[in-house]
Amino acid sequence: MKNIIVYKNTKNPVIFDVGAHHGLVTLEYNSLFENPKIYSFEPFPESFNVLASNTRDLKNIQAFELALSDESGTSSFHYFKSSPTNSLLLTDALAEKTCKKGLFDIEEILEVNVKNIDLIVKELGIKKIDLLKLGV
Repeated sequence: MKNIIVYKNTKNPVIFDVGAHHGLVTLEYNSLFENPKIYSFEPFPESFNVLASNTRDLKNIQAFELALSDESGTSSFHYFKSSPTNSLLLTDALAEKTCKKGLFDIEEILEVNVKNIDLIVKELGIKKIDLLKLGV
């Protein structure tokens, strides 16, 4: 997180960590900002379990086992050989030219819950998002 600019006068920021994986970025944001409220989203069950475990004792962090999207319901989710690359989307064929071969090999396709981002913001009563991290 060396490249993130932290504004010291940003108190009580609302942060969305979309595609939170195991929550390492969530925990980093928690240490960088003063009194943040962090909402972490991870649809892959195995990764979500680690995220939930890593943030369990932090009352200012809420973890959701779902993906954010433009729609609500369920969607096919691609579980790749490397779990940080998991996605609702298939990987572009050009990715293999710049990444390690086999990294995007599909292990499984599962159905996951997705929710419209506008709907979840409304349900949670959020007026603004100060930082939106997209690891998707």
